[in-house]
Amino acid sequence: MNLLTTLAQQLIRAQSITPDPAETFDIIGTFLKNKGFTLTFQRYKSVTNMWAYKDFLSQNPKVKHNTKHLMFLGHVDVVPPGPSQGWTHPPFGGEIHDQVLWGRGAVDMKGALAAFLAALDTYEPAFGTLSLLLTSDEEGPACHGIKKMVPWMTTHAADRFPPDLCLVGEPTSDAFIGDSLKIGRRGSLTGTLTIRGKSAHIAYPEKGVNPLPSLLAALHHLHRTLPQRLEASASLPSAPAMVAASAQTHGEKPATPGNTCYLDEGYGPFAPSHLTLTGLESDTCVMNMPPAEGTAHFGIRFNPHHQGATLEEHIRDIVSQVLSQDYDLSLSLHGEADLVRDEKAISLLSHAITKITHKDPKLITNGGTSDGRFFANLCPAIELGLKCDTMHQINERVPLEDLATLSALYTSVLSSFFDNEVASSNTATAFSSS
Repeated sequence: MNLLTTLAQQLIRAQSITPDPAETFDIIGTFLKNKGFTLTFQRYKSVTNMWAYKDFLSQNPKVKHNTKHLMFLGHVDVVPPGPSQGWTHPPFGGEIHDQVLWGRGAVDMKGALAAFLAALDTYEPAFGTLSLLLTSDEEGPACHGIKKMVPWMTTHAADRFPPDLCLVGEPTSDAFIGDSLKIGRRGSLTGTLTIRGKSAHIAYPEKGVNPLPSLLAALHHLHRTLPQRLEASASLPSAPAMVAASAQTHGEKPATPGNTCYLDEGYGPFAPSHLTLTGLESDTCVMNMPPAEGTAHFGIRFNPHHQGATLEEHIRDIVSQVLSQDYDLSLSLHGEADLVRDEKAISLLSHAITKITHKDPKLITNGGTSDGRFFANLCPAIELGLKCDTMHQINERVPLEDLATLSALYTSVLSSFFDNEVASSNTATAFSSS
């Protein structure tokens, strides 16, 4: 059995449900130590984080600086497997059947971790720095993982931080491995609106205050007014030329409006921002009495046309204009929208992929957010990983062929990144961070 398959099986067999890393860091750490990497562990509450790096010193006298740095960003934790009886093969068995590897984390993202480690066994740069930043807190709250490690590294690893390129191993592929590069992440804001009234028998409505009509009126006004407000306030620059060109052929098309409230017309490869009502509830549900409280939950996924603070300001103002009775409005920003604007970085990865697949990858921004958002203002953070088909599902699995292809793509990325620098060592940096 080859190294890639062995590593993937070992990682899957470690029951690393957030925030417990189980044996994953032992497996990864042993491999990296044998490769000459220096390992540092940082623990915040119940979360373990690992930074591993290796400096490759150039023997080329023309290379005066040893500053090129590529970082692989990932996580070792997985979501719970769900009912074990639903699995065809044990969720932490790491079993192979018909050339398919089964288990929780096979796709997200222990398979990608194994693929990158195997790439390190295949390729070694002539000079520069290679590193991995891993956490056991990505699938959970993500409060004590990469979010905490970024400021720690800024202080304690300033000579190697930030990297020139952050390669994120999250699942991104669709029809085949390497058909997509994720170059941005949508922003996320969620809200809860609670309106308080007074219960009374429906035969005597004058003795009570029904909160539900006011709740529905506020939601209707929010749907109707927020897009108009945002259209007037959006002022961020347009998408870069390369990204905009990709969007013309690969970008997400707006879905049929239906019951979704779209807030704009989209932005480069980003779909239109949208507001979605996610829940309605009351403190009681009987036929002859309205509730004392009514609550609505909603979420907004937004593109770089908008910023979280602006959205929050408009939402609070709109709701206050409609409601005169007692209410609470809670808003939580989970991350701003970000877009990689470094066209040289995008081109480098695209060409590295094309060498293997012989097809140009599409540039995407769909799906959920990732820890790449914590690098948005530091360096290009671009995601390349396995197909999303069975991610987080019962019977999560990945074909061994897909693992091998992803490892070959990672090897090509490493070669393109570091060999590009060797070719450019007497000129400016191969590409700049944005």
